[in-house]
Amino acid sequence: MASEDGPRPESPLWKWLVLGPTAVIVAGALWFIAAFVLGDPLDNTSEVPCSKVASFAGGKLPEERTDEHCTERSALDVQMRGSFRMPRAAVTEWLDTSFPGSRKHDLSRFSSCECDMDLDIQTPPAGARAAAVQITIVYENADTASVDLLAFTV
Repeated sequence: MASEDGPRPESPLWKWLVLGPTAVIVAGALWFIAAFVLGDPLDNTSEVPCSKVASFAGGKLPEERTDEHCTERSALDVQMRGSFRMPRAAVTEWLDTSFPGSRKHDLSRFSSCECDMDLDIQTPPAGARAAAVQITIVYENADTASVDLLAFTV
């Protein structure tokens, strides 16, 4: 029968079983904290020309527009958003030329939005790269309409 002369070497397995999950938890916590301190690390929203948003949606921008602001966000899908103001009298003509037949998809009477038109276009015009387009129009006063355009893939 052999006797042990000294301490047995410890197995490194316990170190990996403890340190591995601990490192994962610490890294996850740091990433989570950084997301709130520095902003969303996965947010890749960038400003783009509004003409790019309109082209993606398959339409054109109205000639007389002001206060335009447009963004693009992409990950697995693409989402483009644009907002601008235009003359209220030109809204119907713009919709009929840029998004033919879109006014028959007005959901404003069913939606909870405080808007005058809430269009949900599931079949965008030919040439659109978007799978769907949503347009919300609010008449701000007798002369001005505020337009929010959202086009996205799925």
